[in-house]
Amino acid sequence: MGLAIILMDLIILTVLAVFFFSTVNTWWKELAQLWQSLKDFRINKYITRLITGYTYTYLFVATVIVMALATPISTFGLYGTTYGTEIHPILMAFMLVGALIGIFVTLAILLVIRLLVEVSVALIHIAQNTSR
Repeated sequence: MGLAIILMDLIILTVLAVFFFSTVNTWWKELAQLWQSLKDFRINKYITRLITGYTYTYLFVATVIVMALATPISTFGLYGTTYGTEIHPILMAFMLVGALIGIFVTLAILLVIRLLVEVSVALIHIAQNTSR
C-alpha cells in the first residue's frame, strides 16, 4: 500500500514537472509583456487578453473547490438532524438531490464566469480594432 502511494506521488510530481518546464518559457514571455504593459501610462496596450486565461483558470478552480466543499456541507447540514438514526431511503434521495443541485449550481456559476470573461475579451478586441 505504501509503495503504491509513493509511486502515485512520483507520477503526479513527474507530470507536474513536465507541465511546468514545458510552459515556463511561455509564462515568462507573457509576464515580461505584462510588465511592459503595466508601465504604459497612456493605456495604449490592453492587458486583458494577457491575463484573461489565468484569471479564468483561478476563478474556475476556486468555484469548483468552494462548491465541492459547500455542497456536501449544506446537504448534510440541511438533513443532518437525522444523525445517529438509521439511513432511510428518503434521506438518501435528499442527499442525491442536494448533490445534483450543487452540480447544476456549479455549472451555472461557471457558465456566468465564462460569459463575463468572453464579453470582456470581446470588448478588448473591439477596442483594439477600432483604435487603428
